[in-house]
Amino acid sequence: MSNWSLFPKEAFESMANVANNLIEKISLATGYLVTPKGKRKDMEEAVAYFINEIKNNDLMTDLSKAACISNARKMIREYCNQNDILHIAISNLNDKSNPDLIKDDWLVDFWEKAGCVNDEDIKLIFGKILSNACNDENMRFSKALIHKLYLMDGKIAKALQKLKQYAVRLEAIDINGNIVDEDYNVFYFNNFDEWENKYPQKGLELIELEAAGIINKNDSYVIGMENQDDVGESKIIKEIKIFYSDSYISLTGDEKGDFQKFDTPIYVDAGTICLTRDGKFLLRIIENSQYLEGYMDDMKSIFKTMGYKVQ
Repeated sequence: MSNWSLFPKEAFESMANVANNLIEKISLATGYLVTPKGKRKDMEEAVAYFINEIKNNDLMTDLSKAACISNARKMIREYCNQNDILHIAISNLNDKSNPDLIKDDWLVDFWEKAGCVNDEDIKLIFGKILSNACNDENMRFSKALIHKLYLMDGKIAKALQKLKQYAVRLEAIDINGNIVDEDYNVFYFNNFDEWENKYPQKGLELIELEAAGIINKNDSYVIGMENQDDVGESKIIKEIKIFYSDSYISLTGDEKGDFQKFDTPIYVDAGTICLTRDGKFLLRIIENSQYLEGYMDDMKSIFKTMGYKVQ
């Protein structure tokens, strides 16, 4: 990857087609041209070149030279940020990725924000946002979230990593054994003393994450709502599975009885934090640094305390 070049265009031929298509998509939408991923020395040499050219321009006033030198540093820094993020995105593409799924107006806005991202952890998130936009048209993040993300620092990136440790996948199973509803969310029961003692909020930055539209605190949560399919057949839920790491627990009812006997939506208490739509997308693309030891056993204990039937 360090040997890539876009000058001349024929150099694309040695790259995978999907990476080529993404670079071309960005170039056409924004006018951007990618260069090899260089070292900090390369950036410093580029800045020095610009500064030297400006200083030697006898037609410019001192004020004009100062302004141009300042702008040159800013321009090259933003370009290097974009280049870093592009290389991260390309490393997360696959042969089924399709850059044409990305709309130009979204890409232009994203690329402008990408130039302002200096934190390495946030760059990683931006790179994965771009690659996921190529992999799934339903995984395109809102402009509002991207605007908030580029203003964030490494502290928030670390908070997202910690929040990821509480993320689970859910499946609602009907009376015929079919999966009729799936979701991805965070289970965090901070309203129980035993949970707070073992999993303190420190480092989660809940206020900032809520302001960014990534989580809702104290929000109700529902999965496995009884509904009608296209032919009018009722999908009665009998079980909700909650997956974490390589294991799962099964909920089959609560204090009101078995789920399959309910004629109202099934609510599952997810604790004090719920992910928003953007939050679900964001945590899906963040790699889990480590799973919490004993988390499933603690969650099972909490659900039993709340009156759920747990298997």
